[in-house]
Amino acid sequence: MVNLRVACSFVAEVFVLLLRTVYCYGESLYRCVVPPRQKDIRGKVTVVTGGGSGIGRALATRFADSGACVAVWDINKDGADETVREIRSRGGVARAYTCDVSRVDDVAEAARQVRADLGDVDVVVNNAGCCSCRHLLELSHSDIRRTFDVNVLAHFWTVKEFLPAMIKRNNGHIVTITSILSRGGHTMLTDYCASKFASFGFTEALMEEMRQVGATGVHTTTVCPMLVDTNMVRRFLNKRVVLTNRFEERLLTAGEVAERTVTGVLRNERYVYIPRIVGLVGLRDFLPEKVKIYLKNFFREGFVPVEKKNK
Repeated sequence: MVNLRVACSFVAEVFVLLLRTVYCYGESLYRCVVPPRQKDIRGKVTVVTGGGSGIGRALATRFADSGACVAVWDINKDGADETVREIRSRGGVARAYTCDVSRVDDVAEAARQVRADLGDVDVVVNNAGCCSCRHLLELSHSDIRRTFDVNVLAHFWTVKEFLPAMIKRNNGHIVTITSILSRGGHTMLTDYCASKFASFGFTEALMEEMRQVGATGVHTTTVCPMLVDTNMVRRFLNKRVVLTNRFEERLLTAGEVAERTVTGVLRNERYVYIPRIVGLVGLRDFLPEKVKIYLKNFFREGFVPVEKKNK
């Protein structure tokens, strides 16, 4: 009798799970046509790391355009100041903070200053990143450590500073700018790809922790863009490496990434793929390994050293 009750309970749970699954698919299809209502971030304090240039500057400017009060963090004081000037010239509110996000003490001090100047932080955008763009055997130990310090560990330091207040208020948003390379490896990018895999996993686990503690008002958004035309990328392209692609797809602009990211945050989207089509990358896990290789060869996508390309 006990076994029968257990079996009936299990069947009932499976039935409810199937109903919820069908409902969620229907809701997702509906949202493809009718996007959710955007939340209001006017006056919300938003920290953008690496905000002194590239994607970070575009993000800071776009958040400010939406009414947020932006704290621009960057290791380069001049870059952070320039971003703030640009925001203020557009009528926005922003302050600059010099911070090396790879250093715990720097992050703690910058966070203290932001709280003193602007109040509790509502949105944290982990954007700062770096890349060496070398083959594994050419990477020095310091290259690898620097990549992980900036691209991964810095996320821990910034989030740990601001998350407690978010949980207490049950309100906040953690944004992680990762890369489509967080979903697959590429040559000459072993340290970078590994760091982006880690940042993707960090956000996944963080969301589960928020669900476990009942902080349903604390949201996460993971942003996975294709290659973006920034100073960091330009330092390597055509000097150290050449980007190969059969269809010669153009690089994304920082503005495109910022626009789609902020829209995703305002809609509380958990994942933002730029362009949207690359969100299908998850389907590759269902392909045989040889097919993945054939597809890579077909698209001819990747990085090759300049000297090899010129031969």
